[in-house]
Amino acid sequence: MDGVRFPVLCTFVNHSCTTTDPNRETPSAFHDMLKQRITPLLCASLLAWLPVAGMAQTDFQLPDMGDPSAAALSPEQDRKLGEAFMREIRRSMKLLEDPEAKDYLQSLGNRLSAYGDDTGQHYNFFIVDEDSINAFAGPGGNIGIHTGLFAATENESELAAVVAHEMAHVSQKHIARQIQRAENLSLPALAALLAAMVVAGKSGNADLGQAALATVTATSAQMQINFTRNNEQEADSVGIQNLSGAGYDPHGMATFFERLQFSSRYYGKPPEFLSTHPVTRDRIAEAQERAQRYDYRQVPDSLTYALVKARLHVLSETDPRSSLRHYQRLIEGGQYRSEAALHYGLALAQGALGDHADARRELDALIAREGEHPMLLSARAHNELEAGNLTDATRLYREALKVYPGNSALTLQYAEALIRAGNAEKARELLRSHSREQPEEPEVYRLLARAHAELGEQARAYQAQAEYYFLSGDVLGAVQQLKVARQKAGNDFYTASSVEARLAELEKIAKEEKEHRRDREP
Repeated sequence: MDGVRFPVLCTFVNHSCTTTDPNRETPSAFHDMLKQRITPLLCASLLAWLPVAGMAQTDFQLPDMGDPSAAALSPEQDRKLGEAFMREIRRSMKLLEDPEAKDYLQSLGNRLSAYGDDTGQHYNFFIVDEDSINAFAGPGGNIGIHTGLFAATENESELAAVVAHEMAHVSQKHIARQIQRAENLSLPALAALLAAMVVAGKSGNADLGQAALATVTATSAQMQINFTRNNEQEADSVGIQNLSGAGYDPHGMATFFERLQFSSRYYGKPPEFLSTHPVTRDRIAEAQERAQRYDYRQVPDSLTYALVKARLHVLSETDPRSSLRHYQRLIEGGQYRSEAALHYGLALAQGALGDHADARRELDALIAREGEHPMLLSARAHNELEAGNLTDATRLYREALKVYPGNSALTLQYAEALIRAGNAEKARELLRSHSREQPEEPEVYRLLARAHAELGEQARAYQAQAEYYFLSGDVLGAVQQLKVARQKAGNDFYTASSVEARLAELEKIAKEEKEHRRDREP
């Protein structure tokens, strides 16, 4: 973000990754075409669009889903489709790679999942850097939440209600059932199709959605719009049940729907959430009736929820002076839901402006009042890092990890601090260990590449950078990096062997995606 200094971890991945490798290929013509022809828009879950035409044969065959009870991909198919879907999403959308906000969202989702009826389902939550109010679910348990939706919620139960609703679309196999007619569609084509639905569906405009699908399929075959009210009702019902089980207010879903509907009447243009999740009076009444079945509870917001909202507000501002004035005004006005969140937001803005002494005082006072919350400890350490106090920063991160061992955000930020402080070897070992816990986190590999490079381990650096590119959606860039890693490996048999094996895997994926693009081009 221009003008805002946060950890290097707070990066945006959009369309392609930046590289200094002169041999690296540019993004494909297919994605250039998508960017030119489709306004970056979002829909909610992927249930609104169905391909009904026969597609090219492929070895990725979906199971027969004629029987709704068997309407599910195998775990391996679901995983592969989910990974391909996320590569397309990362190529086409701007994601907010902030570890603290992502950790919170993942924690909230894990809490809800513990009370669901499909506890073996893996969920991956990510944040879309859009100020619009929306959310969506995809294959592989991938669920995206807009930053605008965070801001629109008035309490944590409302946010949890939306997350629970999207999770229910996954657990109830709605997505798998909706793609049953696409059993002849290749994995790259299906992933691109699903991602195009997400990118194109924000306006709820059928013609726009048709154009997006035509861009992917390059065929004039008829497409069908098939919004299923039953799916939404089931997602509401299951979501409210899990919401109550996890200790949130079961009325959160109805109150959020009702407020959005009221705002759409008042302001004229409905939030995108209503375009992709049509809300009627009957649906609100049904949600209220379901919530009445559970005991009423007044649920206080967690401190983490309040801090994440403040953090996203600061991250969304291009000028930290605007955030500084915003929080100063709110503190002076004395009207707020969380005093701690306001002072946290103020400290982040002060640090972003280089006022590290003021930020230090705010954060020290916060920690004294609120205790050793991981986000407060992280902000305190990061403030010292940006002030150039590397010894203090690494000490503070190390101490914070003793209190919160394994915390993903603290681990990544500590690794960043270690690299800056010249201790790349310790950072490398820390990141290697963390990559086993977070194998799908691009930021782990970006930092690992830096650590290897600092240690002169060039082959390993290129290998790690390849994983960063791959997870960020740039398969061709990953292949290029692995080819360089193969050259740099020299006589290192172990490294050369692992590079060759991974290169073969990614070249196969790149070939499939290339064939898909060629087959779909007019």
